[in-house]
Amino acid sequence: MNQRERRFVAEYLIDGNASAAATRAGYGGPHYPLYAHRLVRRHDIAAAIAKGEAARADNRRATADRVLLEFSKIGFADMRDFVDWGPNHFELRRPASDWQGGAVAQVVPPTNGKPGSIRLHDKHAALEILARHTGLLGTGRAHRGPTDYRQAGRDARAILLERLARLKKNGDESQSK
Repeated sequence: MNQRERRFVAEYLIDGNASAAATRAGYGGPHYPLYAHRLVRRHDIAAAIAKGEAARADNRRATADRVLLEFSKIGFADMRDFVDWGPNHFELRRPASDWQGGAVAQVVPPTNGKPGSIRLHDKHAALEILARHTGLLGTGRAHRGPTDYRQAGRDARAILLERLARLKKNGDESQSK
């Protein structure tokens, strides 16, 4: 690929518009829209576009680790890291790190003599999600029973019969009301 074709690939990755990318890359004339679509279909240019799109997708990928990290920022945030207060004073501190900044939901600066305020994300919800994930609460991974009922020492048929009986009982109760 030459320099202009590499520029075309970079411009195409911005908005996915071949005609606009060709114009920005320096292709001109009355037939450039047709030429732009030919460029997109060329094997080497298509491969470069696919590689660029894959790299962009990797940068934006939400992994389980990133999600758990964000919940950890919220769940373990401490208001004392954000605010100094006393009997007659209240002062916002600037978050010192990305770790602390990830827990902040809203900051209202001081105006007209009113003090500023800060609101953190829902700490309780974040801790509950983390506790379920780590198995500290009953429905987490660690507290799930085995999926193979032979390991649980119970016959799948017996479990099914119990569930059917429970459903029938609940159905009978709802009809009698």
